[in-house]
Amino acid sequence: MESTNQGVRVSQFDMCVQHDPCQHGGICINTDTGPVCECRNLDYDGPFCEKGKRELIDNIRKY
Repeated sequence: MESTNQGVRVSQFDMCVQHDPCQHGGICINTDTGPVCECRNLDYDGPFCEKGKRELIDNIRKY
């Protein structure tokens, strides 16, 4: 059985359980388009919480 509730997928097949792509303690959220990582309260950013925020700030300052 599979249903969708506000874009979050509720099914027997959970991509986050099969392969959690989130790094540095990011929270994996299973959606219809695949896993999404929540890194809001971490010192990391990027699609998989793989980029340090300090690194992102330093790269922005170069330009």
